[in-house]
Amino acid sequence: MRHMTTVFSLILCLSLSACTIVRLKQDLDLMEHKGTVLGRVMTPSGGTDGVYAVLYEVSETGPDVVSVDSLSTAISTFGFVLDTERRYTVAAFHDLNGDLERNPGEPAGMLGAPGSLTIRPGERLGGQDIELSSDASMPAGYNLDLQGISLETLQDLPLIAGEVVSLDTPIFGQEYAEDGMWQSNEAWKTVGAGVYFLEEYDPAKIPVLFVHGVGGSPTDFRAIIGSLDWESYQPWVFHYPSGARLLPVARVLKGLVDGLQHEFGFDTLFVTAHSMGGLVARSFVLQTGEDELPDYVKFFVSFSTPYNGHEAAAKGVKYMPIQVPSWLDIQPDSDFLKSLRQPLPEGVSFYLVFGFDSDGINLIMPYSSDSVVSVGSQLAPFAQEEAVRIFGYDLDHEEILADETVLDRYGSILDRRAAELGGGDHAD
Repeated sequence: MRHMTTVFSLILCLSLSACTIVRLKQDLDLMEHKGTVLGRVMTPSGGTDGVYAVLYEVSETGPDVVSVDSLSTAISTFGFVLDTERRYTVAAFHDLNGDLERNPGEPAGMLGAPGSLTIRPGERLGGQDIELSSDASMPAGYNLDLQGISLETLQDLPLIAGEVVSLDTPIFGQEYAEDGMWQSNEAWKTVGAGVYFLEEYDPAKIPVLFVHGVGGSPTDFRAIIGSLDWESYQPWVFHYPSGARLLPVARVLKGLVDGLQHEFGFDTLFVTAHSMGGLVARSFVLQTGEDELPDYVKFFVSFSTPYNGHEAAAKGVKYMPIQVPSWLDIQPDSDFLKSLRQPLPEGVSFYLVFGFDSDGINLIMPYSSDSVVSVGSQLAPFAQEEAVRIFGYDLDHEEILADETVLDRYGSILDRRAAELGGGDHAD
C-alpha cells in the first residue's frame, strides 16, 4: 500500500527507475506471445478433491500433456498459460481411487472439441467450464494418465482457497506486493491468487473477506482485522497480483469463493475492500448475482475506492512507453469501470467510506482528495445512490484503515448488518 501514491501519481510514474521499467517490460514481453485460460470443473458429486485439469498441446503428431492443475477440496477453478499460434485442449477427470489415471466409471470431460482452444496475445479467457460425466468417452490420445508426471512442476497458476495462514506469511510481504504490481503475469505463475483463512473455518462465525488495492497486500488490513470481534466474525483475505487486469481477477475471486461456499455451505459473506480493491470487490459482488448459485454476499463496504477511475492511470496509459495492465481498467470511462455501474444484487447492504486530506491539495493533486484518490472519484453518483450510509473522514489514503474512530464505526456497521440477518449459525 505504501506504493499507492507511486502508482497514481503521474510525476512519480514518469520518474520510475530504469530497473522497474525493465522488469515491467520483461513481464509484458513475456505475455506478448501468451495468454491465459480460466475455468471451473463441475463434478456429478459436487466435490473437487482429487480432480485434475489437464492441458494438452495438439500438434500433427497428436496431443501431449504440457500442464496439469490439481484442484483441492475447496476449489473448482483451474488456470493455464498458453502460447499463441498453438492449439490446445483442456480435459479433466475425477480420480476417485487416487491412482492418477482415469479408470472406467470415473467422471471426465473436455473443454470443446480437441485442439479447438487457441489464444491471442495477452488474452484472458474466463468462464471456460468443464462438466464431468461418468459415461464420457474421451477421444484417442486423451487417456488422462498422469502416472509418472510431476504435478508440482507442471501446474501453471497456483490458486488457493481455504489455506490457514497468518498475516506475517512471507507471500504477504512487500517484495511480493511489488512483484504483483510490476510483474503481474509472472506473479500469476509463481504466487498465484488465493482466498486465505486466518483461522480454521467456523460455521458459527460470519466470514469477512478483505480485498486489497494496487501495490498492496492483506497486511494493509492489519488494524481492521485486529479490531474485529473474532467471536462473531472470521477474517478471510484475498491476495492477488494487483497489476493484472481487474475483470479476470474478479472472476478468479468468484471461482475461489464459490468453491468455498460449496465446501462449507455458508449463506452469508461480508466483503471489505480498499482503494482499487473496491473495484475488484464490486465486480465480484455483481458476478454473484449473475448465476443460479446462492447469493451469499450480504454486506459490502469500500474504503477510498476510485469508482470514477484515476486520471493519472489514463495519463500513464497515454504517455508511458509501457503500462501496468490494471491501469487500463482504472482510467476514467474504461469498459471495466462502466461495467460496475449496474445495480448490486438484491440483499447486499453497501456502505461507502471516503477520505479527504484537508492539507493535501498541492501541485500534484490540485483538487480535493485523500492524497491519492480524488473525492469526486470516491463519491461517484451511482455508488452514492446505492449506499445505505456514506461516511467521510479527514484522513489520507492509508490512515483511513487504522484510525480508531473509523474502526469503531466499521465494527458498528458490521454488527448492525449481522443483527439484521439474525446472527447465529450462518451455514445452510
